[in-house]
Amino acid sequence: MISPQLTQILRNIDNSKKILILTHQDPDADAFGSTRAISYSLQLISKKTTLIYVYYHRPLRTFKPEETVLSADHPNAKKKLATLLKQDQLVLHYLNPAGDELSIHGNLFDYALILDTNYSDHSITGLIFESEPKKGVGSIDHHVRSHPIKNPDQDYNQPRKSSASEIVYQIIPQILNLHKKYSLPLDLSYLKQLLNTQK
Repeated sequence: MISPQLTQILRNIDNSKKILILTHQDPDADAFGSTRAISYSLQLISKKTTLIYVYYHRPLRTFKPEETVLSADHPNAKKKLATLLKQDQLVLHYLNPAGDELSIHGNLFDYALILDTNYSDHSITGLIFESEPKKGVGSIDHHVRSHPIKNPDQDYNQPRKSSASEIVYQIIPQILNLHKKYSLPLDLSYLKQLLNTQK
């Protein structure tokens, strides 16, 4: 039985072309695994995805050559960011040690998903929306809620699960089934590899 909240998230995914994916600032392994896996799944059903990771502290990892790194102290950071967000596919690492608010136009995207955070506003992601994504913002998380959620009808919260990655792995079949040519069985070895990064 799929919950009403997950049903609404899946409906918005199905009706979107370009989806923004966010997680908490200074992401950990669970944040990386869950966001990468859901992004990859969405790309399999022909969705365009943008992942943004914001760092207030020095990242404890190296970045892949095909990924984009932008520092807040870059002389044209805001202009460059605006250009980058127009790309069809993007993985952006935004280095922001000063902790200044990063604002973006959410209406560049049809929908946004926030993973692995229990906060109702977007500040925990390290950014704020100057305008909301067209179909709003959905949340997928395993933390016990300590704050009211802005969009409770799109809040898929499973506090008994060990991680956001576990939740994502369980809903990947529903995501892939949105597109009939990707009906299961499907080789999920790459997704398993992503989701096991938390271990």
